[in-house]
Amino acid sequence: MMVLGIRKTFLMDIYFRQTWRDPRLTFSIPGQKELSLSWIFMDLVWKPDTYFMNGKKSYLHRITVPNKFLRLNYDGSVVYSMSSTAEDGEIEVRMSVG
Repeated sequence: MMVLGIRKTFLMDIYFRQTWRDPRLTFSIPGQKELSLSWIFMDLVWKPDTYFMNGKKSYLHRITVPNKFLRLNYDGSVVYSMSSTAEDGEIEVRMSVG
């Protein structure tokens, strides 16, 4: 995390993980309890529209491919992870000398 004192904001690189259960995604494959999806198929799965309150700007890491991971469990539970950089809202920085 980096504090930008003049602008009174902070910049952070985060690894953000969310979990939820979607009964439409249950599956039954013998010997298979979970599936990891390629980023190519991620747009086919509903994901919450998560945001940071007071966020000024953010972007996802995309070095060669989007830095995202999605795993489906047989019971419809979903684990969704991504790397992001966010610049967040107002903070007050107090400094004392001596």
